[in-house]
Amino acid sequence: MNRNLVEELKKKILLHLQSNFAKELSDATKLDLYQSFVYAIRDILIEKWIKTKKEYNKTKAKSVCYLSMEFLMGRALVNALINLGLYDEGSLALKELGINLKEIEENEQDAGLGNGGLGRLAACFLDSLTTLEYPAFWIWHKI
Repeated sequence: MNRNLVEELKKKILLHLQSNFAKELSDATKLDLYQSFVYAIRDILIEKWIKTKKEYNKTKAKSVCYLSMEFLMGRALVNALINLGLYDEGSLALKELGINLKEIEENEQDAGLGNGGLGRLAACFLDSLTTLEYPAFWIWHKI
């Protein structure tokens, strides 16, 4: 458990509450808390993304671009926390702010960007690429 990361997340959550919603913790709705937490996680993801892109550019790594008309990704918050290795720290940061992760994750809408088998197949394919640590990204094209 990275204690510094827990403290950093708490600060980021409170900062996003204030800067994005003009609220303090005591005035925040569950949706405000959810969105502030997501923004805090996004900040860390962006830092990692930039570092990864720099490394790919430096090593001239090839990457896979998956183009699909459909992506049936489902909810992403818990998946992102697990994939980033932030689940325990994120959960603890929220707990120390008096927030239950299970309660706020209910505010996430299902990101079904398609309507069937191709969307689920695309999601599984991207999950596999991530698990195998291949450099890959997806493009969703809506007609």
